[in-house]
Amino acid sequence: INANRYDVVICDSEIPLMDGPTLCRTVRQGTTGRVPYFIMLIDRSAPEADAAEAEGFDSGIDARLTKPCEPTDLLAALRTAQIQIETR
Repeated sequence: INANRYDVVICDSEIPLMDGPTLCRTVRQGTTGRVPYFIMLIDRSAPEADAAEAEGFDSGIDARLTKPCEPTDLLAALRTAQIQIETR
């Protein structure tokens, strides 16, 4: 991910080999200059959902969406990301 320049990263809180918060921390630590806007997807029905959300924000995510997310919620998060990116 650091070899390319991304404006937005959308990741699940649980992905193979590395969870979403770890991915966010890793990218933010290895990025010079502008860092991507992170949106993390969280399964609210999972028993560890609250802990995953807290860990996500502690790792530096910018926004979270619950799974399954509504298309309008995703569009709103992307619009917010666009505004944040344009004002950085």
